[in-house]
Amino acid sequence: QKKKYGLHKISLGDLEQWCVGNVEVPIDENKAFVVSYKILYDNEEYEDDEDIEEDGNKFRIFISSVRLLNIASMSLHLHADATYKLIWQGFPVLIVGTTDFNKAFHPFGLAVCSNEKTKDFEFIFNSIQVGMEKINKDLLYPTALISDAADAIKNGFTNIFSSSYNQIMCWAHMKRKINNRVCQIDDKHIAKEIIEDVEMLQLSNSTEVFKLAPTL
Repeated sequence: QKKKYGLHKISLGDLEQWCVGNVEVPIDENKAFVVSYKILYDNEEYEDDEDIEEDGNKFRIFISSVRLLNIASMSLHLHADATYKLIWQGFPVLIVGTTDFNKAFHPFGLAVCSNEKTKDFEFIFNSIQVGMEKINKDLLYPTALISDAADAIKNGFTNIFSSSYNQIMCWAHMKRKINNRVCQIDDKHIAKEIIEDVEMLQLSNSTEVFKLAPTL
């Protein structure tokens, strides 16, 4: 198995060597390649001021394919989150993508970073722009970010794209938070009404309707 798949744990040097060997854009549009990567060893100078207390080996890699980047080139709203259901070398896989009108999710690519801070998400969003350049597409100017409202994701998005965008809270995260609060209400009838009102509110088809609805 070691000969076929390699070691189950790899060094930072091995990872960098693998990235170098997979940065070329393949002819096959379905073949994955390394769009962008950054390796920082513990003896290198850091520009990540927010991580100064965690100085040490760091890495960031973003992997995609020509087909997935083409999907990204047509998108105006981005989803970003980490999934702990998929782990690589002990680190969560970070996913970025979009959804269509049928609510189906379409990934742009995946990233693995040694952290989940602003610089890491900034790297991921910038990697999408790098990908656009590699496949000769216009840079993205997304109008909306859908996430769990983590500051690291929002700040990384703003640093790469723009401070003018619609910030949309992931409904699954939102509903879990609401249920955790509402379950503390003794009057179950009132609790049920609150849940129903919030569910109706999230169906708003515009920012104007969303702001107006709570006043009705």
